[in-house]
Amino acid sequence: MTFQTKKAVRKAVPAIICLYGKSGGGKTYSALKLAQGLVGKERICLIDTENGRASHYADEFDFDIIDLDPPFTPSRYIQAIKTAQDGGYKAIVIDSISHEWEGIGGCLEMAEDKTGLQAWVKPKEQHRKMMNMLLQAKSHIIFCARAKDNLKQVKINGKAEIVNHGLVPIQEKNFPFEMLITLKMEDKGKVSIEKCIKGLEESLKINGYINESHGKIIADWINQGAKVDLEAKQLMAEARAEAIKGVDIVSWVNSLDEKQKAIAKSFDSEFKKELVAIAKEAGANGLGEAITGEQALELEELAKKAGLTNHQICGSYNIDSLLQFPLDEFEKAKANLKAKEIKKDEVKDENN
Repeated sequence: MTFQTKKAVRKAVPAIICLYGKSGGGKTYSALKLAQGLVGKERICLIDTENGRASHYADEFDFDIIDLDPPFTPSRYIQAIKTAQDGGYKAIVIDSISHEWEGIGGCLEMAEDKTGLQAWVKPKEQHRKMMNMLLQAKSHIIFCARAKDNLKQVKINGKAEIVNHGLVPIQEKNFPFEMLITLKMEDKGKVSIEKCIKGLEESLKINGYINESHGKIIADWINQGAKVDLEAKQLMAEARAEAIKGVDIVSWVNSLDEKQKAIAKSFDSEFKKELVAIAKEAGANGLGEAITGEQALELEELAKKAGLTNHQICGSYNIDSLLQFPLDEFEKAKANLKAKEIKKDEVKDENN
């Protein structure tokens, strides 16, 4: 695999924006104002996890809604966002992204049933997939996030005291840093900029409240960048994700619709070589697509019951980690391990 150097050029990629604050702070209203400014008369979709509250603004704004009900897993957010993108919406408002983290079926709840590092394998894997999709989005995306007080225990004059360090969004700790712009909602709808590219921040000049003009300023700044084929960019990201799983690139291309096939076939030869190299490396010496983190945990548990270690399982398949275990061997391996467990129990009974 070879790498190339090239001159850095700012590209016209869609905005990813987060507005966070406590309930009643004006997040939804401000997000719709921003969306309207970003896309003008183009279509806006709002993914609503707040039991239809966004419809209160239907008389003032022209937008469509996707109702997202529990469970609030990252994969369901991915499906909802994909539905909006495939529907041709140029701006997507997600109200609220906090449910993905601490709502019913969200990441925190997904981690409750297990202990230690294993508890976070599945939720982190799903959350990462969602973030990767968002970073490759072909629509502007505006998140509304709830906020909580950032309380920390510190020692003052030898005594332990609780100090409030201000509001933080209810989301994974690195979430705000993935945004182009992060805005904190203050009292009565006022906002302050927490993160923004310097040149754009100087142009925004937010004086307390958000309106459509701020969305237009952001759109104008983005459009000054080099044009990007967003459909090709998204398809390249999907191709790389499949290659990382060890999927054969030819098989993947054949699974696409005709429009996508035409785009994929236009990928330059260097990118195609890169995909083949990634797939070969990730496919555990050609063993094919690998299992998920959740399946790896299931395999580990079965191995333990059968009296085997992860090292022994990996050694049998010439892989370094259970996360490289070939998917097409998964069911067979499960059956074999269950058989070993039964045989182990029978031997134990005979000895007793």
